[in-house]
Amino acid sequence: MTSRSSDQAEKFTELFRANRLDILKYLIRRSASPEEAADALAETFLVAWRRIDIVPYGLEGRLWLYGVARNVLFKQFAKIVAGSAGRGSASSPGHRVRILPTVSA
Repeated sequence: MTSRSSDQAEKFTELFRANRLDILKYLIRRSASPEEAADALAETFLVAWRRIDIVPYGLEGRLWLYGVARNVLFKQFAKIVAGSAGRGSASSPGHRVRILPTVSA
């Protein structure tokens, strides 16, 4: 492992340890099941690992992760909707679709 790779792994480990629980709570509140939230968490941190060179440090990195998590949830929802479009229903067996209100600050 080169010095740069070691730095990247250290940065990712720090990012993961500092944020995984809060990001998971965010995803659980917005997912149809804990399993979907866990999948979204894995995908969120996979994106972070792949783009570790551009992930900011500290609070900005945390906010960046929330943005990635939101995008992952959107993609999950889009797959559910697209999969059910052929069946003529917005919900399918095994999937519960929830539309959550948007909150403005």
